Amino acid sequence: MRVTNRMITSTVLKNLNSNLKRLHKMQDQMSSGKSVSKPSDDPVYVARIMRLQSMVRQQENYQANIKDAQGFVDNSESSIGTISDIMNRARELAIYGANGAITASDRQAILSEVDELIHETLEVANSSYAGRFIFGGYQTEQPPFRREGDTIIYDGDQGSLDWEVAQGVTMSVNLTGDELFGVIGDALIENGVFDALLSLKKGLDEDDQEVLGGVTLKKIDDAADHILSKRAILGAKSNRLSISHDRAFERNINLTELLSNLEDVDWAEAVMYFKTSENVYRAALATGAHIMQPTLLDYLR
Repeated sequence: MRVTNRMITSTVLKNLNSNLKRLHKMQDQMSSGKSVSKPSDDPVYVARIMRLQSMVRQQENYQANIKDAQGFVDNSESSIGTISDIMNRARELAIYGANGAITASDRQAILSEVDELIHETLEVANSSYAGRFIFGGYQTEQPPFRREGDTIIYDGDQGSLDWEVAQGVTMSVNLTGDELFGVIGDALIENGVFDALLSLKKGLDEDDQEVLGGVTLKKIDDAADHILSKRAILGAKSNRLSISHDRAFERNINLTELLSNLEDVDWAEAVMYFKTSENVYRAALATGAHIMQPTLLDYLR
């Protein structure tokens, strides 16, 4: 087969272009720090990378969910701690009010403080976190409790607020106001928080020392014990969330490391291949320049 100058030129240019593409690919990898830049580089490899990236984002979402849930639980636990303090103070006032030696003005002062305790309890019952009322069940956009005279009304429901903390794993993070404070609609549950406080208010108002030192004191103690049991439940939820967070964090680190091993450039290898590609390209240029010498036709033009 006769080899023409055009064939030689075409072959040289084709090889130069191939070497230049290889050199450009190595430059792109080194500048981006990634082993592949588009799916066509290696479809199977890119598919694995994209799958891992999706898993990393999923773990990050779980971590965000857990952090939000932890804040919700911590806020609830803090609120219950305040209620526990209120019940302790209510007990002190009940004992003081049952003392027959106190004056009418003393009793009136105690009565005023009890009314403030009821008001404070109502404020705590309407606590919110990140714009959501925490004790209203699904009714998170409006205060779950309101007071009309000596009637406490619960406008929430018994909805369970669930957060997804892992793939296929959800966790309820809330306590509803009816079970916590002892109110269903406008009816008080016996020995609930509001029942105990309103009983204390009534006993002081009627100066019924026997009720204050007996029935009312028992209501307060029962309500305080109930609050402590609910606080323990929230503590268990908080511990579980902490464990879930650590597990999600560790899994995210492992996935990120695996992703890095797949998509990040091996710098030592990349530099070596780049220098090799550069030398090959320079050699191809030199060889092409030597082969593509001027012909007789160049001088006859």
